[in-house]
Amino acid sequence: MKDLGPTDMILGMKISMDHKGISLNLSHNIEKMLHEFDFYKCKHSSTTYNSSIALEKNMGEPVSQLKYSLLISSLLYVSN
Repeated sequence: MKDLGPTDMILGMKISMDHKGISLNLSHNIEKMLHEFDFYKCKHSSTTYNSSIALEKNMGEPVSQLKYSLLISSLLYVSN
């Protein structure tokens, strides 16, 4: 075993150390996920929940179940 010096990334997480402690950052993974699913140039918007509005069946373009499940699993990985 040999010392490779201070680390800056482990398991996809960026590590930064300062006098306050150690910080783990997943922003690199989130940006990669946004590029992968073509959401990087999307604009953010705040959404509120109105329980009086009934949901309607999607009559638009169908969503790929594989792409949807990959997106959800990526979001779960980042949130955990």
